Amino acid sequence: MEKFVQQKRIYYAFNFLNRFMVYMPVFVLFLNSKGINQLHVMMIMSAYNIAIMVGEIPTGVLADKISRKTSVMLGSIIQGITMLCMIPFSNFYTLLIIEIIFGIGMTMQSGAMSAMFYDYLKSIKKEEIYADIEGKRWACVFISQALASIIGGILASYRIELTVLITGIAYITSALILLLFTEVPLNKQKEFKYSIHVVTTFKEIITTKKIFTMLIIVVFTEVLFLTTMWLYQPYYNSIGINVSAYGIAYFLMNSVSALGGFLSGKIKLSYKKIILFYTMGNAVFIGLMGIIKNEVGIIIPSVIFFINGLFNPWIQSYWEKNIESEKRATASSILSLTSSLLFAIVSIPIGYLSDTISVYSAFVIPALVYIVLALAFYLVNRLKNK
Repeated sequence: MEKFVQQKRIYYAFNFLNRFMVYMPVFVLFLNSKGINQLHVMMIMSAYNIAIMVGEIPTGVLADKISRKTSVMLGSIIQGITMLCMIPFSNFYTLLIIEIIFGIGMTMQSGAMSAMFYDYLKSIKKEEIYADIEGKRWACVFISQALASIIGGILASYRIELTVLITGIAYITSALILLLFTEVPLNKQKEFKYSIHVVTTFKEIITTKKIFTMLIIVVFTEVLFLTTMWLYQPYYNSIGINVSAYGIAYFLMNSVSALGGFLSGKIKLSYKKIILFYTMGNAVFIGLMGIIKNEVGIIIPSVIFFINGLFNPWIQSYWEKNIESEKRATASSILSLTSSLLFAIVSIPIGYLSDTISVYSAFVIPALVYIVLALAFYLVNRLKNK
């Protein structure tokens, strides 16, 4: 029991420090302070997303076949070092390369840490409490991000480079803490071919009904949530909320997400009901942001964040349970890659709607499209089962 408690604490501490991203609320301002214009900022962000798409599957395979602990630690160290490297450099191309390496470091952690802890729980026959553990893990993440956003806003007015410095140190410290975690040894194949491993994992995802259904649900809901999240600031402006209050709003969003994470272990709902509340909860409240055009709208993002904080641990739990251990990190990388690709496609028309019609339409139309697609997917599955 003492070992179990220690493992949990390390898991929570790692996630808290690894997501202590003090730079996040002011990163664009940090780049602007170096003379990087908005066009170049967007190019740097695009390079980051391309690096994630390219690196997701190879780094997932690395985690599955060598060591998830090693992969996560290396990823954290890479992110920490690249973050620190941003401070002395101001050249656009140098910062572009740094951001690409930073993105690759992120992919080395994607799915590997949660897969590693799930395998640990499975080894001690406690996998049934994974959703509760995952909920508290997400609570740690959201508390960390909430505190970091407040600190970042305060430091930005003093010396903005400190936000990047603290974040870099936090990444490296999280890697050092992970040294204390005891990883369950993986069952390594004597003969391993990268392409065969990826193909067999992908085949398992699309041919196993539960896994494929989860992939579709998670990808589309996550993309709807993430793309519209970038519209929160213009939405606040349009309903008369001062931009300076965004940091406080971001703190509240992450705080209620943390609350949802703590409460997730108390949920006693069926798989189908959790999926229903998760999918329709996101779609309905995102749609409401396009309908409510006054100050009341400021509370809606917090409701959306609460829904995700409450149900995401269960969604993650269902995903982990249905994937074979030796394919778990690779499967999560495929899921993340699919989300990144769809995000890159969907974000363009959503941005166009916001610029050419209104920010409200950029919430309503995607939400309606999502609901139609969700109902169509549900009906097709019902017909197949008959």
